[in-house]
Amino acid sequence: MQNSKAIGPSDSRAGVSVISLLVVISIVAVLLGLLLPAIRQARAAARRMECSNKMKQISTAIESFHSTKRRYPAGNRNGHSLHTQILPFMEQSALFDQIDFGIEPYLSEQQERLLVGSRPSDFVCPSETGVGQNLRRETSTSYVTNGGIGLLGDQLSGPATDMIDNGAFDRNLGSSLAAGDFRDGLSNTAFLSEAAWYNGAGVGELFHLEPAGSPAEWLARVESCRGGELRSLNTGHADLWYLPGLGTSAYLHVLPPNQNSCLFGDDIQGSLFTASSRHVGGVNVLFGDGHVQFVSSNVATDVWRAIGTRASSDFVGAF
Repeated sequence: MQNSKAIGPSDSRAGVSVISLLVVISIVAVLLGLLLPAIRQARAAARRMECSNKMKQISTAIESFHSTKRRYPAGNRNGHSLHTQILPFMEQSALFDQIDFGIEPYLSEQQERLLVGSRPSDFVCPSETGVGQNLRRETSTSYVTNGGIGLLGDQLSGPATDMIDNGAFDRNLGSSLAAGDFRDGLSNTAFLSEAAWYNGAGVGELFHLEPAGSPAEWLARVESCRGGELRSLNTGHADLWYLPGLGTSAYLHVLPPNQNSCLFGDDIQGSLFTASSRHVGGVNVLFGDGHVQFVSSNVATDVWRAIGTRASSDFVGAF
């Protein structure tokens, strides 16, 4: 009888060729290359939205303050910022009750120690990652009050140090404002915007210019500041959340967002601090009626200046 060979599975094994493997790896790399930027953009958009929501919380606190006292917080209450005054309306009554508004913070070691170590997280934009060279990151605020357009206002005819605020909040000691003082309309007047912290790579840097002794010289310095390559002081602004004024918790609407901030001589309050952020392409702006709008860095200068004043008869349409 003839022996037959048993038929079974082939002894050969189908393998994956090197070329096929390289093709798969290439496809995965391409997909990751497409996916990772989308993930980064989604995260950036989420941080921008969270930042906007924080500004809306601040708006609610400001409006609650106004409803209670029939006036808005002062931009400068005996050396204290707007931020300190709205604490009770942000579930920070315990901190507020420890603040002595009868003395400027830097004149009391106890008060300054209290405020330095007590900045609420609601005053920090999530886009500030905490990485950088700002020595006061633990005391900085991301949200700064609108001081107006400074010497560009037609109310001023004196030297550069005689600043007249025409924004939402006075940087100098003065009375607080009521809704009726915003003749341009609350929906057309910026209350707060953002200030990016210095990160050692150009963002939030403060550039140095010669001092200005007159409005005409100040305007010339503004154009020099707009120009760009200037000697940097390697520091940002918005350093101390509890102090009012430029360099701490205020900004000006002279140059559009994310342009240079410049110190003219040694005069902080006569200098130019510009809104800035880590969001791509612009900054969040809180308006007096409570709405938050993302404003492009390419916004027209005259429009940016118009929303920076409260009573200059400016009409601003959609932008």
